[in-house]
Amino acid sequence: MTDRDVFEPYATGVALLWVVHTLHADRLVWNDAALDRLTATPRLKAMLQAGRTPREIVAAWSSEVAAFRALSARYLMYR
Repeated sequence: MTDRDVFEPYATGVALLWVVHTLHADRLVWNDAALDRLTATPRLKAMLQAGRTPREIVAAWSSEVAAFRALSARYLMYR
């Protein structure tokens, strides 16, 4: 990573989970409680198991991310 303004850690994490799920779905054991706590929703696991791509998963949350950014913008110390 060379540009923190371009790097998307959540999208990267989704892509990594997608690769592991795609390559090892038959051996993958989910820790539902940990994943749900980390993502605050069971939707990620459901979307991965439904065969959605990382791009589709991230796009599904784009409106929620935009709303959060708009709401939290005035509280940020640094931009």
